[in-house]
Amino acid sequence: ALIFSTGCGPVYADRVQPMAQDGVLDLRDWDFKKNGPVDLNGEWHFYWNQFLSDINAEDQPGIITPGPWNEFSYAGQPVGSSGYATYRLRILLPEDAPELAIKIGNIDSAARVIVPGKSYSIGTPGRSADTTQPLTRQDVLTLPPTDSESMPGHVLDLRIEISNYFHRRGGLLETPTLDESERLHAGVNRERMWQGMLAAIFIMFGLYHLVLYVIRPNAAVFWFGLFCLVIAGRVVLVGEQIIHYWLPELDFRVDLWFEYFDLVLIVPTFSMLLYALFPEDLPRWLRNALVIGGLLFLGLLVLPPLVYSRYVILPLSFMLLTILIALGVVILAVIRRRPTAVTFLLAFVILATGTVSDIVIGILASLSTPFASLGVVGFIFAQAVVLARRFDRAFEQVETLSGELETRNQDLQRLDKLKDEFLANTSHELRTPLNGIIGLTESLRDGVAGNLGDTANRNLNMIIASGKRLASLVNDILDFQKLRNRDIVLSRRPVDVRSLADVVLAISAPLTRGKDLQMRNDIPEDCPAVLGDENRIQQILQNLIGNAIKFTAAGRITISARTIDDMLEVSVTDTGIGIPQEAQQRIFKSFEQADASTEREYGGTGIGLSVTRQLVELHGGSIHVQSEPGAGARFYFTLPCTQEKAQAIENPQVELSTLEESTVTQVNTAAFIPGDMVLVVDDEAINRQVLVNTLSARQIAVQEATGGPEALEIIKAQSPSLVLLDIMMPRMNGFDVCREIRKSYSPSELPVVFLSARNQVQDLVAGLEAGGNDYLTKPFATAELLARVQTQGGLRAAYTEALRLRAELVQKEKMATIGNMAAGIVHDLKNPVSVIKAYLEMAEEQGIEADRLRRYLQSIHLESDRILEMVQDLLDYSRGAVSIQKEVIDLSAFLDQFEAILRPMFEPRGIVFTVQRQADGSVELDTHRFIRALLNIAGNATEVLTTEGRFDVKVHRTDGRIVFQLEDNGPGIPEEIRETLFEPFVTHGKSSGTGLGLAIVQSVVNGHGGNIHVDSTPGRGTRFHIEIPVDEI
Repeated sequence: ALIFSTGCGPVYADRVQPMAQDGVLDLRDWDFKKNGPVDLNGEWHFYWNQFLSDINAEDQPGIITPGPWNEFSYAGQPVGSSGYATYRLRILLPEDAPELAIKIGNIDSAARVIVPGKSYSIGTPGRSADTTQPLTRQDVLTLPPTDSESMPGHVLDLRIEISNYFHRRGGLLETPTLDESERLHAGVNRERMWQGMLAAIFIMFGLYHLVLYVIRPNAAVFWFGLFCLVIAGRVVLVGEQIIHYWLPELDFRVDLWFEYFDLVLIVPTFSMLLYALFPEDLPRWLRNALVIGGLLFLGLLVLPPLVYSRYVILPLSFMLLTILIALGVVILAVIRRRPTAVTFLLAFVILATGTVSDIVIGILASLSTPFASLGVVGFIFAQAVVLARRFDRAFEQVETLSGELETRNQDLQRLDKLKDEFLANTSHELRTPLNGIIGLTESLRDGVAGNLGDTANRNLNMIIASGKRLASLVNDILDFQKLRNRDIVLSRRPVDVRSLADVVLAISAPLTRGKDLQMRNDIPEDCPAVLGDENRIQQILQNLIGNAIKFTAAGRITISARTIDDMLEVSVTDTGIGIPQEAQQRIFKSFEQADASTEREYGGTGIGLSVTRQLVELHGGSIHVQSEPGAGARFYFTLPCTQEKAQAIENPQVELSTLEESTVTQVNTAAFIPGDMVLVVDDEAINRQVLVNTLSARQIAVQEATGGPEALEIIKAQSPSLVLLDIMMPRMNGFDVCREIRKSYSPSELPVVFLSARNQVQDLVAGLEAGGNDYLTKPFATAELLARVQTQGGLRAAYTEALRLRAELVQKEKMATIGNMAAGIVHDLKNPVSVIKAYLEMAEEQGIEADRLRRYLQSIHLESDRILEMVQDLLDYSRGAVSIQKEVIDLSAFLDQFEAILRPMFEPRGIVFTVQRQADGSVELDTHRFIRALLNIAGNATEVLTTEGRFDVKVHRTDGRIVFQLEDNGPGIPEEIRETLFEPFVTHGKSSGTGLGLAIVQSVVNGHGGNIHVDSTPGRGTRFHIEIPVDEI
C-alpha cells in the first residue's frame, strides 16, 4: 500500500526532523502546517518489566529507540523477546499547535497508549502470558488540545505500555508518527483505501483467471490465478493490515497463523506457475522439490506462535533460493527464445528485487516494507500481459487452424457434392438402358413380335427378373443417398403387415428357383395394423427376405410377428449360413458385409441393410439380428401399431410373372378412340422402341420424335392427344419443350407426361412447374406406364366432354337471361302503364274539377317520363354507354331534392332515414341521371328493410372529390352475390327487375369519372361508397 501512499499525499522537501534526546523531543519551533508530520525517532525512556504504575521517581530509565526491544539491553542485561515494558517520551509542543494525533504502527503484541487525560488499548497488555491478550492492529489516537489543563506548558507526556509473550519480536516495532489530526486520519484512510483497492485488483485477477481456466483449461492460467489470490491474502494481512478494518477483534493467533500460512504458499504456487510457463526449461524433479520443500514449512505452523515466528527465516531463505533458481530458468528460456520469456524476465527481475529487499529488511525488522509490494504489483501486471499475449497467439493459431479446417471442410463438401452428382448421373445412365432392356423384353413376352414358345418366355422372364434386380440395386443406392440427405418423406397410413408380407413372398418366389427352399408367412390374422409408409415397409421386407434367400441354399424362411406394448415386432428367420457375432453390428453400416468372402461368393454392395436400418428408424422403430454361424439368422424390427383398420391387399399369392401379366392385361385403354395419337419424344432409339411396342400392342397410335424441335413441329401438324416426353435430351431439354407446348395448349388440352431416370423431389417439382401433368421414373413397369397413359387419356376425354357441356350450358343461360330480362322489363313497364291508364279513366269522368285534371295530367306526364327513362336505360346499355350531360348545380338544392324524393319512399314504411351534409357550393353533375342512380340504390334498400330499418346518406368533400355514402342496416349482401352485383341482367333473391339497375348506376358513376364500391357484412347491413371528382366552380 505504501506504493500508492507515497504518491497520494503532499511532499515535504528540505526538512530536517528533530530527534528525541534523553526521553525529550523538542517541537516548539516545528510548524505542522508547513513542515508536515514528525516521526518520533530518537532516545525514548525505557522501563523493562515495569508498567506505569510500577515506576518510582528514583528508577533510572534505560535509553531505547523504536524497534524490536530484544536488540537492546537494560541495566547491563540483554532484553529477551518475552516480557513487558513501558516506553516514555516527553514532547514539547508549540503554543499554537493544531489538534494533533499519533499513529501507532504494528506492535505484534498488546499495548496501551497513555496521554494526558486519555488512554487507548491495542489488546490487553499483562505481566504474564495468561494476563496478556495480544492484538495486531494499526490505529490513530487523537490527542487532547495543547492548551487544555491536562497538558500544562504545552508538554505531551506520551507513555506506551507493551507486553509480548507470543512473537519472536517485542517492543515498539515501528516509529510512531505525530501530525495534525485531520491530515493524519486522512492519510491513514487513504492508505487503507489504496491497499484495499490493490487487494481487490489481485482478487479479481485471480478469480478471473480461475474462471477462465474452468472455461478453457490451461495450467498457466490456473496457477497464475491461484498465485494472485495468495498475493491478495498477503496484501490483506500485512502492511496496513486492512483485515482488521473488516474484523477489528480478529484473534492475534489466527491472524499470525494465516499470515505465515500465506507466506509459505508463495513458493509452491510460483513454482507451479513457472513450470506451466516454461516446462521445457524447469525440470519436473526440480519443480517437485520446490513445491514439496515449500509445503514442508507448513509443519512449523503446528507449533506455538512464539516458536514458529522465530523460524520464519527458514521459509524466507527458501524463498531466496527459489528466486535464484527461477532467475536461472527464465534466463535459460530467454536464451532458448521461448515465447514471452523476455517479458517474463523483466517482470521477474522487478519481483525478485523487491522481494529480496523485503526479505533482508524483514529479517532485521518488519515484514511489511514497500519494496516487495512494488515488485509484486509489477510482476502481476507484467504476467497478465504475458498470458494475454499467449492467449492472443493461441487465438491467432486457432483462427489459422479454423481457416484451414474451413477450407478443408469446403473441399470435403465439394467432393461430397461431386460424389452425390456422380451417383445421380450414374443412376440416370443406368436407368436408361435398364428401361430399354426391361421394356423390350416385356414387349416381346407380351407378343409384340408374335407368340413365342414356353422356353423363350421363361428365358425372357429371367431377363426381366435380372433387369429388375439390377434396377432394385440402383434404387438402393439412390435411397441410401436420399436417407443421408434426409430427402425421404414418409406417407404414413395404416398398413396390414400380414397382407404385405404375402405380396413380398409372392414377388420373391422366382428368386428361389433352383433352391430347395420354403417360404412361409406366420403372421397371425388378428395382427394389428402398423402406422407407416406401405412402400417403404415393403422395401424393408424385400431387403430382408432377399438377403435370406441369397444366403440360404436350402431350408425355410419364415416371417412372423408379435405385439410388444404399442409396437409390432416383425421377424424374418432363415436357416442359412448365419452371421458371426463380431459382424452382427457391422452389417448395418454402409458398404459393410460379414466378410470379404461373402461379397465374393454372394455379391452385393453392402448398403441394403444400411438402407433397411435407416428406413426402420425413420418409422420410429429399431432393427436387430440374432445369429450363429451355420445356424441361420433372425432379423427382427419394430414398427408403431395403430388402432385404425388397414385395407388388406387383394389376392397376393400369385407368381411374379402371373402378377405382372394380369396387371398389364387389366389396364383399360378405352379412353383412346380411333384417331387419337400419342407422341413419344426421346433421343434414345431403344427407349422410343419400348414405348412404341408397349402402346402399339394395345392398339394405340404412336408417333415418334427424336428431339424437341421435331416434336413441336409434329404437335402443330398433327395435334396428338398425349405427349410422352423425355427430359434429358440434347439441344432442347424436356422442360423447355413443355414450356413451348404450354404457350399454345393448356394441360387439359394436351397432357404431357415426363419420362426420366432422375427421381429426386426437385426434379419432380421442376417438371410440374414446367407444365407437366405427370412424372414417370425409369425404369418403369409396363402396367405403370399404361395406367398413367390411361389416366391422362381419360382426363383429356373428360375435359373435352366438359367443354361441350359448358357450351350447352352457356346457351341455356343466355336464353334464361333473355327471358328474365323480358319479364323484368314487362314488370317495370307494367306499373307506370297501369298508373297512366287509371289517371286517363279518371280524367274521362264527367264533371271533373280542373285542378284534379291538372294533377292527373302531371302524374301521367311523370309516369310517361319514367317509361322513357327505362327505355333510355335499355337503349344506353344496348349502345354500350350511358350519355352524361353535366350542368352546374347547387349541391344543397340537389340534396334538398333528393331528400324530398326519399321521404315518401321511406316514411310510409316506417324506415328512418337521414341526410348528413358536410359539403355545399356549386358542382357540375348530370342531375337527372345521378339522382336516378342514387334513388336506384335507395329503392333496393326499401325492398330489404323492415319497419325498424335505417337508411343514412352522408355527403362530404375530400381532395377535390365529393363522396356519397349510402348505408342501411339491412340483412347485408352475401359474398358470392357481391361478385356479380354490378353485372347486367343479374337479379338476386325475389327481385323481379331487369337486373340493369346497379349496372347502370356503375355506368353513371363511371361516366362522371368516379368510382363505386360496396362493403357489406351479412346480418349487419350494406354501405355503397361513391366518389365523384369535381372542379371548383
